[in-house]
Amino acid sequence: MKIRQATEYEQARIKELAAKVQEEATVGYLPADHHMLTNGFGPCEYWVIDHNQICGWIVFGETIAPFKHVRSGMIFELFVLPTSRNKGYGSLLMSFAIEELRQRGYETVHLNVFANNQAKNLYNRMGFKEVSTIMEMELS
Repeated sequence: MKIRQATEYEQARIKELAAKVQEEATVGYLPADHHMLTNGFGPCEYWVIDHNQICGWIVFGETIAPFKHVRSGMIFELFVLPTSRNKGYGSLLMSFAIEELRQRGYETVHLNVFANNQAKNLYNRMGFKEVSTIMEMELS
């Protein structure tokens, strides 16, 4: 098993799955036919975990930290294919990205997660803390 940078072909395949990933990541808040900022990450890197096949991926890069307005590392997307879950791949990808960002000189790492997303448990275990909450009320 190894973590390596995704090929152009693999990046294209990952982007093809964006709608499915979006629906799962938003816990159904945004259906697969609704296009959020799908793949509108800006400069970023795609890395895959490869165990004789692609098991998952992580997309990370740089952002400007909200509120502090300083450069920060950003985890844009973490996804482990359903058949590869509960094997520690998400933790491995996160640890890899965090260390890469640390070595590049970032002092903080940010990510966004929907309230009921199961990945939130992983992020908490890894040391991420909630900074703000977006709330919504439908008026119709």
